[in-house]
Amino acid sequence: MEYIDYRRYIALYGDIEFSVFQRLLIKATRIIDYHTTGCDGYAKLKNAYPTEVGAVNAVQYCACELINAMYH
Repeated sequence: MEYIDYRRYIALYGDIEFSVFQRLLIKATRIIDYHTTGCDGYAKLKNAYPTEVGAVNAVQYCACELINAMYH
């Protein structure tokens, strides 16, 4: 599951090459999945993605921050 799309990332954080974005998005997704999966192996965020706008935005900003940190 991808937590942010290219257009949204560009709107929030500025320009980045699409190929670089795709590569970093995979890494960011793995990091988020790792930290939201319990010791029981249940992937909480993948299986119960939030529907509230604020919660969705928080997940998207988290993905953006990770991508931005890896990019710079």
